[in-house]
Amino acid sequence: MRRIFGSIAGGAVVSGVVVVLIQRLLCLRPVSERSHIDCPVTGVYTYTSKLIKALLSVMYTYTVIFHAGLLAWCRALQKSPINDDGKVILMTVTTEIGSAVDSTMLKEPAQNSVTRGSTPEVRATVEGVIADIRERGDAAVREYSQKFDKYAPETFLLSQEQLDEIMARVPEQTIADIKFVQEQVRTMAVKQLESLTDFEIETLPGVFLGQKNVPVQAAGAYIPGGKYPLLASAHMTIITAKVAGVERVAACTPLIQGEVPDATVAAMYLAGADEIYLLGGIQAVAALAIGTETIKPVNMLAGPGNAFVAEAKRQLFGEVGIDLFAGPTEVAHRGR
Repeated sequence: MRRIFGSIAGGAVVSGVVVVLIQRLLCLRPVSERSHIDCPVTGVYTYTSKLIKALLSVMYTYTVIFHAGLLAWCRALQKSPINDDGKVILMTVTTEIGSAVDSTMLKEPAQNSVTRGSTPEVRATVEGVIADIRERGDAAVREYSQKFDKYAPETFLLSQEQLDEIMARVPEQTIADIKFVQEQVRTMAVKQLESLTDFEIETLPGVFLGQKNVPVQAAGAYIPGGKYPLLASAHMTIITAKVAGVERVAACTPLIQGEVPDATVAAMYLAGADEIYLLGGIQAVAALAIGTETIKPVNMLAGPGNAFVAEAKRQLFGEVGIDLFAGPTEVAHRGR
């Protein structure tokens, strides 16, 4: 460290001397020392150049400031630990991997205890429910609905009469709000569809290439309930499917604490769902994907849900198409 101080101080002195020598060699003396004697170096009269003097002054000032900064930096480094070789240790890190370099952790990161993907318990539960519904159909769906939601009607499909009763219970302002929001979603969906144009070209004689957008025949829409019902999911999944030209949209939503979610059902109905089932959870997703005696299978599943719904979609992916594995951000976005 003393050698560093000595080098910096010496550099400052040398820099000052160099500036003075240049000034003298160019015969740039102070104004009070002007004369008309020829300069031994340049052969010109010794008229002082104010511009060059200013530049040299700036250079000298910059040199002093620069070395002063280096001195301050080195003083700060004196407080840092120094290893056996005399080198300053700026930062040390400890790793779990074996390393030839000794290191010390200055600050440990917060431990991340979040489990990536479904837990083994969730995967096993979902796998068992799907397998049972695949084997026993409606009977299994009814049993799981009774187990998880305490609801096991003769049919989960809402009739037109039941839908009319539900619509009559929803406040007029709620209906107006739903219609307003759905009109915005529908307008955007129409514009998106218009941007996906069909075309066909002949690249070579008799060789035709192109693209054609063909909607799936049937889509399943899952509208979450439970503690955090997402009424907006009805707009995002049902309206977009109908605008795309999907002929049949089957939508499911569970009871909320044993009660029919009137506003959610109203949104599903106004969005244009062809079938509305009061059914939720793994049993709803599995019934839509696999099909039962009373529920025809669909080609694609859409909509967010809890960990069990997300895992059911993951296990059924391939047998049917899915939109995505909805996480917290997707669920929040859909719920706006």
